[in-house]
Amino acid sequence: MRAPIPATDRTPPVSRVIAEALVRRQGPLRIVTRANRLGFSPVLTRAVVVACGASALDVDGLAARQRSTD
Repeated sequence: MRAPIPATDRTPPVSRVIAEALVRRQGPLRIVTRANRLGFSPVLTRAVVVACGASALDVDGLAARQRSTD
């Protein structure tokens, strides 16, 4: 018989949810759906969506990185 998996191991950390959303280019609806399924609070869900949106729209950071490699 296996030992039960602790709740902390079953739920991915918020940073992992954000990273996966960015890598997979998930939209807000997909992020909210996953956050709700994982039991994130509405405030935390909104923060995750805003963080992903801000990162996806960060064209200034992309432009700066391109200039530094030239």
